[in-house]
Amino acid sequence: MSLKKLRIAALMTFAIFAAVSCKDEDESTTYPSLEGNISIVGLEEFMNSKGDRTLRLKPAGAEHPEGKELGYCWKIIPLMDKYDTTRFESGLNREGKTSDGSFEYQLKDSLGTYTVYCYAFASGYSSTYDISYTTLVRSGANGSITNSGIYDNTFEVEEENYRYVTIGNLDWINSNIYESASTAGIPFRKAAVMSEIFGVYYNYEDAKQACASVGEGDWRLPTEEDWIEMVTSTVKDNPQAPEITPYSNIYWDKKVNGTPTLASQLMADAYFNTEEMWIYNPAVGDITNTTGLAFLPTGYVNLGITPSVKSIADYPEARFDGLYDYGVFWSGSEVEGEEGMAYYRYLRAGQPHLMIGKGNKESFGASVRCVRDTKK
Repeated sequence: MSLKKLRIAALMTFAIFAAVSCKDEDESTTYPSLEGNISIVGLEEFMNSKGDRTLRLKPAGAEHPEGKELGYCWKIIPLMDKYDTTRFESGLNREGKTSDGSFEYQLKDSLGTYTVYCYAFASGYSSTYDISYTTLVRSGANGSITNSGIYDNTFEVEEENYRYVTIGNLDWINSNIYESASTAGIPFRKAAVMSEIFGVYYNYEDAKQACASVGEGDWRLPTEEDWIEMVTSTVKDNPQAPEITPYSNIYWDKKVNGTPTLASQLMADAYFNTEEMWIYNPAVGDITNTTGLAFLPTGYVNLGITPSVKSIADYPEARFDGLYDYGVFWSGSEVEGEEGMAYYRYLRAGQPHLMIGKGNKESFGASVRCVRDTKK
């Protein structure tokens, strides 16, 4: 189940219990509400399954209309069958010690998304609640990303954790770059643990610098000419291959050509924590990843330029979009006649083509693949 679907289901479940506390109440009785909006403090959206998996959470925001004490209880789905009351209305916990309602729980080393509930309750009042999520992830081979093909028939980049495939006269790194993520680039949802899993999203200038800092061998951001050469090399044996025009969408209709679509040869039939990333669509056909490029739909980010920003990691208004729908990658070619704009290439779920778009070099963030001329 996707993160979005899981959260919708959890909200529906929680709504059923929103009118009661952690203890039984007469559901036919209408109670007044507690004041304020309760929130869970300290929950990370993504956690490293190989790190400290202990949740250390605290409730905040709820208040008793009469200034009295509140009780708090917690539950984690699917790990807990019963609620854990960490604070009673007396202000004490089960051991009779003063408590602020804080909650600790050690997650198992099991990749997936967990739903965390927190109730605030008081006698004579309807309980109020917060619901949030944390996802355990793992980088590397057989981690959160599986069946990507990244590690199949590829070569390692010198002294780096990247691999590459050779297509025509170019070597292509076949995973999203996260080089220099500590000083430039922004990881998914600003969670550092996601850097090596989805790669890092860069603005245009930082994307160029990220490629220049990879290993040895003159790696660079792929220009439009490099993208065209890759596609040309991929379809060279197909007599029905369409005409390829630079700086335009490269259309590839499986029905017309009778061969695997271009998108299916570029996409990886990968999973994130057992969830399929590119959902099957007849227009794309079976995903083959015959190029070995293993493109993933990790989306893009609108960075939201503000005058106070000093580095890409500081963007306070960054908005992530397109996960499971778009795979977006910077091109090294700027748009002539449009200052501050550069091209990017992208794939979209359900479309068999390789598309092209334009992004603001400062405020648009995309994934990065690097290329170099093949060593002879």
